[in-house]
Amino acid sequence: MLAGLAGARDAALALGEANPLAHHVTNIVLDEAPDGTVQALSKYLGVMTDGSVASGTYEDTLRHGDDGWRITHRVVRPRRVPLKP
Repeated sequence: MLAGLAGARDAALALGEANPLAHHVTNIVLDEAPDGTVQALSKYLGVMTDGSVASGTYEDTLRHGDDGWRITHRVVRPRRVPLKP
């Protein structure tokens, strides 16, 4: 589990060259909750150094604070198999 910006930074540094070459987030859908938080659903696509590609979805909760909007909770759902008819 990662906690805060420092935790995310430390995790990225620990991955070193295993980090993706590119990481794209798209198809972002936002929904404001009555308590002022925002639920965000988005798709991600990562291109790895070996040319492989990973994709999936992020399910985020965002809250506005003194430092602006921050993700307070994230669920990562990797996509491992294609849709079946």
